[in-house]
Amino acid sequence: MNAQTNFHETWVDPVDLCSNEPFTWSQFGDVQPLPPNDFESCIKPFEHVSKVWLRFVTASAADLAFTIEPFNLHDDIDFALYESEEGVPTNLVRCVATGILMDRTVDGQSNCLGMTGLSGSESDQFEPPGCDMAQNNFVNAPRTSRGQEYMLLITNYRSTMGFQLSWTEAIDLGNSICDADNNEADQLEISVNPNPATQNLFGQIQSGKAQLVNLYLVGANGTILEAQKTDLHAGANDFQLQISSYPQGHYYIFLSGIDGITAVTKFEIAK
Repeated sequence: MNAQTNFHETWVDPVDLCSNEPFTWSQFGDVQPLPPNDFESCIKPFEHVSKVWLRFVTASAADLAFTIEPFNLHDDIDFALYESEEGVPTNLVRCVATGILMDRTVDGQSNCLGMTGLSGSESDQFEPPGCDMAQNNFVNAPRTSRGQEYMLLITNYRSTMGFQLSWTEAIDLGNSICDADNNEADQLEISVNPNPATQNLFGQIQSGKAQLVNLYLVGANGTILEAQKTDLHAGANDFQLQISSYPQGHYYIFLSGIDGITAVTKFEIAK
């Protein structure tokens, strides 16, 4: 299937991926319109949807397999994978558009929510809209070739919470589309210890430049529990959170810079 290429304004400024490290999209911004005629047999053209475009180039032949894990596991994440040329999608190769039906309960449609992606154990190339027991959130991982450019549209129909994309097969991504001069300045990484934690959580943020970021403590269901603005200097920045009042379970810490750079880490509270 060929994508319509006259809607270039809808995928301006994709996020370029230059390594096979897990990629985190901390939180979608305001919902945006989808082009009206672009996904007629894949992702339905809802008027507005939370979405982000990613772009990457494969540096060698490999099975293109990945998982997309939403931070709220009840979210409806869909995606469409395109072959592309210089940032313009040209050919739709894979699509997952499963989602809950509004006249049924969420509990009965869990197979169509949560984690999604490309897998070598699947044989189908497309999952259509809707949800039945025969559907799941995964389609077949295509074989890619050296130097092939792709664009990946990821949408969230239920909230603006983000996701983590992880490559599940050995794959090398080329850096021909990335500006190497900006990589160091754009660095934003976060680590925490101990994990699991009980009383206090100690963290460190590595920043490539001085910047103001928003730091969020988020529950497993996507609820923001704490929020604060943090001034970072270039290099290592230490912080501490008192977490003894929260019940045991999984939590996330999100960082969001004013220039759109994000980072996230997951930790557990044990009692």
